[in-house]
Amino acid sequence: IFDNDDMLLIAAAGNKGDATYNYPASYSSTMSVAATDSTNTVAYFSQYNDQVDIAAPGVDVLSTIGGGGYDSKDGTSMA
Repeated sequence: IFDNDDMLLIAAAGNKGDATYNYPASYSSTMSVAATDSTNTVAYFSQYNDQVDIAAPGVDVLSTIGGGGYDSKDGTSMA
């Protein structure tokens, strides 16, 4: 997964909820991250294909919001 410059590239797998390839996550030189839910299964919206390398929590993840504070978000970008 490391490219010639010894850098690890990581990208969200995508949020279509199917097995289609989403770029840049589906490039072989990129680590593709899918999202899981609270039962540790692939989230209904997460991409799933042979390019996905890892999965992490991506449902109801707290994130900072503009103007200050936090909000709960879903998505492979949250994973």
